[in-house]
Amino acid sequence: MPRRIDCSFDSTWEALDMSCKHLHGISIGENSELSFYDNLRQFSIPLIWTQQYNNNQRIALAIDESLSALPLQSCKFLAKRILHSFDPAATNERQRGRVAKRILLYPRNTQMVRHFLDALAKKFGHGTVPAVGVRKAGIVARKMMAGSEIELFGTKFVFSTEVRLSFLLNGFLYIYRNERLHGTKPSPFISSKATIKTFTLAHSAFLMTHLLLLLILNKWDPGNHDSSDICFNQCQNLEGSRRLYGRHVDR
Repeated sequence: MPRRIDCSFDSTWEALDMSCKHLHGISIGENSELSFYDNLRQFSIPLIWTQQYNNNQRIALAIDESLSALPLQSCKFLAKRILHSFDPAATNERQRGRVAKRILLYPRNTQMVRHFLDALAKKFGHGTVPAVGVRKAGIVARKMMAGSEIELFGTKFVFSTEVRLSFLLNGFLYIYRNERLHGTKPSPFISSKATIKTFTLAHSAFLMTHLLLLLILNKWDPGNHDSSDICFNQCQNLEGSRRLYGRHVDR
């Protein structure tokens, strides 16, 4: 892997797409709103990652640990991208906003996801949200991704692993990859404004994509992969990240 974690993410994302294609082929029911590779990834959420989560305690622990370990920078990124283009007045979910649309088009997401996005925008605003609002929204998103119960305007929200994986894939990883591909998200290695906490975003994106890739390979050829090795590897990676960044994961 490249020594730069942002480049490692790029390479791992490409491998993720290619592995999805090899595993599923092209004979899948496609959503015409999404691209071929988008459909492959959407198809993988219930049939690869959620299925292994439900059937293997070690894998369930690795996924739970990984979602709970997301740094605040990553969750601020997720919340900011959702709110930036969000339109609460739109009656059609396809017009709710660029990122919200991707999340809402996942066919197995529930009505509670729509209510959660509406409540998030009502609480913290939408469009150009001030930095303090982005931080508070990121804290809420972080609790949601960890599987904790959240209460907004009297409604309690707690989401399944499948829904949280949808937020991860459609709201964080894909958008981060797109912004890197089109040059709107500069590498922390060349940004004059980068601080230690800045690197937690790229590092967490790489670690999460790496785990999803390993689980695809485990599904693809389980005889050559031991789930305990996959989980040990991810736990070691998360521990190394915690030691490296320390308190900066909470900033």
